[in-house]
Amino acid sequence: MTKHYSTMEAKRISNPTILIVDDSSLNARILSSWCAKWGFIADVALSGKSAIEKAYNHDYSLIILDILLPDISGFQVFEELSVYRPQMNVIFQSGISKEEFRSKIKREAFFLQKPYYPAEMKELIEFNFEKTNIKMLA
Repeated sequence: MTKHYSTMEAKRISNPTILIVDDSSLNARILSSWCAKWGFIADVALSGKSAIEKAYNHDYSLIILDILLPDISGFQVFEELSVYRPQMNVIFQSGISKEEFRSKIKREAFFLQKPYYPAEMKELIEFNFEKTNIKMLA
């Protein structure tokens, strides 16, 4: 007998999909390759507007969001998407300082200051998936 899963059940047992938002195509490719190595499926947006469009059309498990983007800031992307998906999981990344980041964001959020080690990003990604009870297929 074939077992059928609801959308939520399928999401919880499939490989999580991550949206990487970074205006540097090199940084986005590197992070995307790390994600693939760690067993995650990654999609890339090189601008804030592209990220918003992709997030409206796909159900990403996590968004890794650069703050300094060429068209609109990562903070603006976050605010726009928070209306649509208030419980969305986001890891912010940027070259700005932690202090500057904390002064601009008004909710609890994960932040990695660039440059960072791959292990730091992997740990935050895995923590986000554990927190939301998303499990990967082995």
